[in-house]
Amino acid sequence: MPQVNLAPSDEHTKEKIAAHSFALLRLCVRVPHCRMIAALIWLTFSSFALAQSTKPTAPETKQEAPPQAPAQVAKAIDWPMTRGNLLSSGAFPDSVGDTFETEWEFKYPTGAFEAGPIVVAGNKNSTVYVAGINVDVKGKLFAIDLESGKEKWSFESEDGFVSSPAWREGHVFVGNMLGKLYCIDDKGKPKWETNADGEISSGANFHGPLVLWGSQDATLYALERKSGELKWTHTIDDQIQCGATIADGKCFLAGCDSKFHIVDLKKGGEAGTVEVGSPTGTTPAALGKNVYFGTEEGTFLCIDFKSQKIQWQYQDPEGASPIRSSASVTEKFVIFGSRNRKVTALNPKNGETIWTTTLKAKIDASPIIAGNRVYAASTDGRLYTLDLSNGEILWQKQFNGSFLGSPAIVSGNRPRLVVATERGVVYCLKSKK
Repeated sequence: MPQVNLAPSDEHTKEKIAAHSFALLRLCVRVPHCRMIAALIWLTFSSFALAQSTKPTAPETKQEAPPQAPAQVAKAIDWPMTRGNLLSSGAFPDSVGDTFETEWEFKYPTGAFEAGPIVVAGNKNSTVYVAGINVDVKGKLFAIDLESGKEKWSFESEDGFVSSPAWREGHVFVGNMLGKLYCIDDKGKPKWETNADGEISSGANFHGPLVLWGSQDATLYALERKSGELKWTHTIDDQIQCGATIADGKCFLAGCDSKFHIVDLKKGGEAGTVEVGSPTGTTPAALGKNVYFGTEEGTFLCIDFKSQKIQWQYQDPEGASPIRSSASVTEKFVIFGSRNRKVTALNPKNGETIWTTTLKAKIDASPIIAGNRVYAASTDGRLYTLDLSNGEILWQKQFNGSFLGSPAIVSGNRPRLVVATERGVVYCLKSKK
């Protein structure tokens, strides 16, 4: 089966060392005799990280909120899966603030977080879930109390986690680099586990009694959520690195085989494909009859999944660059980041450019839309608040480590952002207002 190389490009020496060190670590961990090499690579990476940890904090600015927020696709108070909801829309009904300060930090001393956290909010039991990989080549899933930042429990896997967990009805679902799929209860105990034949690099999604996962063995798995019983599989021509998106009784995949796939959720059969011209590992965002995602070639697409046709496509007129962040979409805006350091806002109806904002480093983490704000994180460890209407940077702050996974968000009486870095730190941020 052909493999797709989605390795970072060599744009900055600092970023290159960090990315290559961790890539070598992940390669070594798959070979038992290379565990000592992996440890040495980790120490090299950690030493480099320490040397960069004294960077000054960027100046903070702020601006009054625009008077009107756009219509949103869903109401929620938490972020129970990596793109927020079944539609993978990356959109949240309310802004949680413009400027932030750190409420607490949680550290995984020998580990890294490549994927973003999720937040499950409740009256008495609000919890952050995040999964990572450590120097011993094992994975760890953490449950962290949202209010205190203290660990509630952790679950250790035989191999690392590079995907975000997903939560449903008191259970957490997560897959590891060896392809093992876990269902963990709210006490941190495994309820069931099963195996795929390739790395799990994306989060789960849900449809009725089913939990759905994609794997780098090119297969989408549909399992009975409560028992783990396999119901059906669907195989494409190359790796599945994206998450599965659920809408209109269908499942959508953007594959490394350069095709957009529409999968029947009853039997797992192919209901249609659209050629997109380039591999992709980004998760499609759904709104109405359309889905939105970008490719490695730097093309951003809107596909009508009912007619199975491309409605419009966009490339940066100043030069296309790989798009590895998933899109966020509302009725008036579709937002994505790319490796040319730009956050781009397009009209979801026709693909016309509304604004672009250039950050200081590449954007692999997926931005999220919340009310009339965009929250974006970049590979140099900066987190930004942008004005949704015009892309103006309202606030930014430098953190210790790269952001590869997306932020999570929770609203209510105490709205917060939660983010995790590849240096093994989870930050809970509260609005200064």
